[in-house]
Amino acid sequence: PGLEDRSPHAEAALDRAQGLLDRGRPDLALPQLHYALRLDARLYRAHYLLGHCYYELGEYELEASEYAKCLAINPDYPSALVALGHCSLSLDRLEDARDAYARYLELRPRDGRVLYNLAQVQQDLGDEAASRALFRRLAKLESRSE
Repeated sequence: PGLEDRSPHAEAALDRAQGLLDRGRPDLALPQLHYALRLDARLYRAHYLLGHCYYELGEYELEASEYAKCLAINPDYPSALVALGHCSLSLDRLEDARDAYARYLELRPRDGRVLYNLAQVQQDLGDEAASRALFRRLAKLESRSE
């Protein structure tokens, strides 16, 4: 079965969790997401939403762990890649942030916000040449959008 073959009960739990998150209730979304994962451990979106819950609850190590689980199932999920980049940056894990942002940009090369973040991370890691190249790429992108 592929990534899209889901149990209707698991899908309903994901929808309930999303609604709870949208209403600012990550505490109530957590059990829905754990239930969905008990029904189908391959639900990468459940791990992504768990990461978001943990972010809202201030549990940043758990947040990073859930994004990593999401990406282990679906390595091309852009939302999880950018979220992992931001989370890694906030945890001062610059190499992890660099890797997540770089992978995200392979999928979405015209995202100026992530280009900027990656350029800053490269600068903080001491790779001035990579940082300058990313800033040049960002400038070209911005000049095309004017």
